[in-house]
Amino acid sequence: MTLSIRGFSIVALVLLLGIAGQWLGHAFEYIWIVPASLLLMSLVLERVRHPVLDIRFQLKAIADVSPGDQVQQTLVISNAAQRDCFVEYQLNYFETVSAEAGIKHHLIASNSAVTDDISYVPLVLGEIVPADYYVRVLGKFGLVWWHKHVNNDVTINVVPSRAMSNISRAGLQRDGARASRKRVSTGFELLSHREYLYGDSLQSIDWKASARRQKKMVRVMSHEQRIELVILLDCGRTSQLQVGELSQLYHNVNITAKLADMALQYGDRVACISYASQSLSIMPLNSGRKARRQLQSMLGDMATQKTESNLLVAALQARRLLGHRGLVVVLTDLYSGDVHSQFTRAISLLSEKHQTLIASLDDQSIQGLRWKAASHWLDPYRNLSAIEFARERKLIKMRLIKSGANVVTATPDVLDQVIIKYYQRLRLKAAV
Repeated sequence: MTLSIRGFSIVALVLLLGIAGQWLGHAFEYIWIVPASLLLMSLVLERVRHPVLDIRFQLKAIADVSPGDQVQQTLVISNAAQRDCFVEYQLNYFETVSAEAGIKHHLIASNSAVTDDISYVPLVLGEIVPADYYVRVLGKFGLVWWHKHVNNDVTINVVPSRAMSNISRAGLQRDGARASRKRVSTGFELLSHREYLYGDSLQSIDWKASARRQKKMVRVMSHEQRIELVILLDCGRTSQLQVGELSQLYHNVNITAKLADMALQYGDRVACISYASQSLSIMPLNSGRKARRQLQSMLGDMATQKTESNLLVAALQARRLLGHRGLVVVLTDLYSGDVHSQFTRAISLLSEKHQTLIASLDDQSIQGLRWKAASHWLDPYRNLSAIEFARERKLIKMRLIKSGANVVTATPDVLDQVIIKYYQRLRLKAAV
């Protein structure tokens, strides 16, 4: 407990009465005992029914979220006491989320509730508890703040992201919608619809679907170009490095989920291999809902390993998975310490037969340090380090391109879009 301003004032009054009694003589020597006794009795009466026991905290449940998402959640604070309560609380956020915690104040009427919006960013996958509460309530007589640590039993489920696309899946859903089955274009089975593109045959237009969608839609038949996609996800030591609020691993997990979801919507087959010094988990080529469930389960168990990454092991496994020419996307860190030669051999091995795309995250904070004005004697050295870091990444990128791979680097907020656009362009060109 902590004395309030009123409590401190009464304690000060008792002390003054005690000092005055000593000066005024025997008749007033023990006059301080009366207010001190009243103060102690009041404290006992306040403590008989702990005020914090009447205050309830409840987080409203929300749908699944993804690492890096800005989560808004409503906190309901209810007062079951028969009196108005003045409440102060602070959220104790755990390491699984990133948030700013401040002290908040509420005067809650008896048998009523107030709401408060809290905001945080999940940093890991799985079921997490975002925060507990440190609470203090002003006692009935306003003498003392009564404290308590309140545990939170509401969890949120953090899952990998999913792609948001404009692909029409009318031919895939089998839900009784009025999707046309007329086989005007060549092929064996209607898979889906997509928007009309310049150069498409006019005979492939589905006019009923176009009327429903208010834009020209063409049929996608089963014989059209299909891509076998393999995603190699680096879980080695460098994947724990922070880029913004998330580690590289969780940024790459989100990218993997979005890219795979996009490919599955197109009807392509997807595989995923996570690796460090050796292959950690392998999802074989699959399509449809089964592939989506397998991938979500696999990505939900991702964790950084303390060993150096060995892309060569994962590259050999990817070649065994792919029956013919396919697309291999490698999500890794270009700055891989002393394993550049091994990394280059793995990329050369993949590029011999397959389209290979290497994607890496750019740390905007490091990029900004290169030409930042100096305000400390160490700043010139930091600038030189950032310049050297950027130069080395550029050299690595050039070497990998010479090995036959395509390399893209971007900040976390746009890298997923860059990779998905590359994949979509590849599909349109039927380059695989």
